[in-house]
Amino acid sequence: MKVSNSPRKHLYYTSVFATPVNALLVVDPEGKLYYASLGQNITNLQNLLVKDFQHQKHVQLKPLSTIHDKCKATETVERFKQLIEDPRKPQEFTIEIIFGTRLQRRIWQELMKIPIGEVKTYTQIADGLNLSGKYARVIGAGCSSNRIAIVVPCHRVVGSDKQLTGYRYGKDTKAYLLKHELGDKLLEIGLASDGAL
Repeated sequence: MKVSNSPRKHLYYTSVFATPVNALLVVDPEGKLYYASLGQNITNLQNLLVKDFQHQKHVQLKPLSTIHDKCKATETVERFKQLIEDPRKPQEFTIEIIFGTRLQRRIWQELMKIPIGEVKTYTQIADGLNLSGKYARVIGAGCSSNRIAIVVPCHRVVGSDKQLTGYRYGKDTKAYLLKHELGDKLLEIGLASDGAL
């Protein structure tokens, strides 16, 4: 039996109270972002964090308050709060993706090419990955597996009929982000949302 002696990575979680949605982040002492989830109820976000990290055996999570020098980590947290409150204003983040299959990671890299103020369909994402349009559902599943909300912008992917489709953090949150990112372009592209926007 082979025993791995690789050290466990120490990461730190913290809640972000923002309007209109709260977040739970996981960062390292250098401010690198590993995880960002969105929701109204912090307890629900904490439960989701536990569930999401249950198979990350190489990671040890601790509260952000336990870092001696949290200056860089706190800067990341503040930038993420600003991103929630004004999605149009770009924020710079260093991220590390520790979740996902090889295909999911390719999907997330493709999503990061979509600039603020634009949307793509699931089929367009599949085309960008040289996959046929029949992979649109796989792209949707990849989007819903994303664990770094907003920064890996799965909210910028819509159905081929320009309908807002599912979003891990709720359709209302997706609608809020797109409304603020797209502004006047919202009507130009004919994005429909069942009144959520």
